[in-house]
Amino acid sequence: MAKVYIERKLLWGFVITASVVLALSLYAYISIQRFIDSTKAQDHTREVVNVSQQILSAVTDMETAQRGFVITEDEKYLQPYHNAILNLDSFVLRLFRLVNDNPVQVVRVSQLKRLVQTKREWVATIIETRRHSLAEAQALVASGGGIERMDVIRKQIDLIQQEEDKLYSQRSNLGELTLTQFQGSFAGMLLIAATFIVILFLLINASMKARIKAELQFKTASAEIQDLYDYAPCGYLSVDATTTLINMNQTLLDWMGYKASEVIGRLKYPDLLSEQSKNEFRSRFKQEIDEYQTKGYINGLEFEFMRKDKSIFPVLVNATAVFDDSGKFLKSRTTVFDNTARKDAENRADQLRKEMEAFTYSVSHDLRAPLRFIGGYAQMLEEDYKERLDAEGNRILTTIQKNAERMGHLIDDLLDFSRMGRKELMMATINLDQVVSEVLEEFQLKRTTNIEVACQPLGNVRADMSMIKQVWINLISNAIKYSRKQPISKVEIGRIDTDSEIHFYVKDNGVGFDMQYSHKLFEVFQRLHKVQEFEGTGVGLALVKRIVVRHGGRVWAASRTGEGAVFYFSLPNYINHAK
Repeated sequence: MAKVYIERKLLWGFVITASVVLALSLYAYISIQRFIDSTKAQDHTREVVNVSQQILSAVTDMETAQRGFVITEDEKYLQPYHNAILNLDSFVLRLFRLVNDNPVQVVRVSQLKRLVQTKREWVATIIETRRHSLAEAQALVASGGGIERMDVIRKQIDLIQQEEDKLYSQRSNLGELTLTQFQGSFAGMLLIAATFIVILFLLINASMKARIKAELQFKTASAEIQDLYDYAPCGYLSVDATTTLINMNQTLLDWMGYKASEVIGRLKYPDLLSEQSKNEFRSRFKQEIDEYQTKGYINGLEFEFMRKDKSIFPVLVNATAVFDDSGKFLKSRTTVFDNTARKDAENRADQLRKEMEAFTYSVSHDLRAPLRFIGGYAQMLEEDYKERLDAEGNRILTTIQKNAERMGHLIDDLLDFSRMGRKELMMATINLDQVVSEVLEEFQLKRTTNIEVACQPLGNVRADMSMIKQVWINLISNAIKYSRKQPISKVEIGRIDTDSEIHFYVKDNGVGFDMQYSHKLFEVFQRLHKVQEFEGTGVGLALVKRIVVRHGGRVWAASRTGEGAVFYFSLPNYINHAK
């Protein structure tokens, strides 16, 4: 957190310093531009004064040439006049362009232009008159018209120059003020920039210290992580796209009896397997690698690893794929668990299950003999001594017969339950609509008026025909039994598809049950209702569970007391996967 805090302050320091430098540069540029503009304005003012002075000089030359020609009648004195005539128009036009941004000066220059034109015409008249008569020309000169026009021109030019002098003074003061402000502001901003640079330096120094500390912590953490990786309670390995081993932790190396130098880059994953697992791996490789590269992971693979000394031990493998940005496989991250204890436990459990099934089968058969004696003697009593027994005796005899019959059903169900655990699955594609139709026909529901059955399309599944039919028989008979107290028993049968499973259900409008006891539903001999209310042995739902679990599915139920129940079971969606 300290490192992040320092780096944030460092970032803000860079941002503020860069902002100050940028502002300083921008302000310097604007100030210099203003100073340059002020200098240009002053130059512009000087140029206006200079051009107006050139106009005055040209008019003066024109006046002087006219006087010389009147006195001498020598054409050479008119050369300044001709030069003035040639330049005056360009001087006036230039002056117009220079003052076009100042309306006052534009008016004055327009007036000057007319005065200059009047002066030109007056001088031209005198020159032309002199060529005919000296006296008339002298009379025109003596009239004072030329001097008056010249004085008016001088005054107009003086007004123009005074305006420019005033502007020059203002612009000069503005330039000096701009330069002074720039110098002061620039010095202040330089001081601020220097302050931030010092702060930035201190922050960088603090950041470097924090980074060095963080690197030391990172090295320590990396060493700890590597130690956790090497000596984890499970094995880790990685392979590249060619299944060559590129990493393996010390735990797995110790299990296998190898050194890292003997494995990394030298062996491939199949080299770790026993011959049997190697053959299985090769036969399943294409299917599993496609699934692996599509989903990016694969779990629960069981193999046998072969140690360096050729001994074998079972393992459970989970793997995650690592891809590059283009989706190309780079390597795997694989976890290996020693499966020896689990396999031993499974073998022991399997042995116990077989022994228990054998015991159950044996006991069930052994119980039949005394049960037959009880039933036989009870029947003999009923046939030979019924008339001699009183009402209580006959009631007791009937009770014995009913319980003997119920015991027989229990034994039959127990034998069925035992056989289902041993029977081999005969998998095939089954049309469940046909299976359920046969079950309903066997129950003769189509000819019963107080039972309504709604069956949705159920489609095909991969299952054992006889076993899956038994599931439907048990669930449908339960639905009928527990809803028979309703005026009309309503049973709904349906199917729900998911990505990996197909869910089937049987829904009824019967008495229902309390969900807090739902865990007992699928256990042997567990009942949620009294025998006096609803007959049964408590084996039917346990048999459903055993069959469904053997098919790779699961069972569950949902209900409320008095509001009916829904019993679900799922089967793997093999058919959709095959598509």
